[in-house]
Amino acid sequence: MEPAFILRIGLLVEGGLMLAAGAATWLIGEPVWRKIHPNLWDALLGALITLPLWAGLWWGVNYPWGPWHGLVRVFKDFV
Repeated sequence: MEPAFILRIGLLVEGGLMLAAGAATWLIGEPVWRKIHPNLWDALLGALITLPLWAGLWWGVNYPWGPWHGLVRVFKDFV
């Protein structure tokens, strides 16, 4: 399978899940869009919280060992 096809499938699945969750909250009577009030502070906090995940991903790709080694190898072969 082509990587672009897999990306499209992933976007379709994730978008469908987002729409299903929005529809479920609307049917329950508590629409999620009424409770979302984005602001800069929340965006910065969310970005800060993801830093350990990005650091772990970087570490795993640059220093593959154990299960990471197999995952990196499969990823490089596939993509």
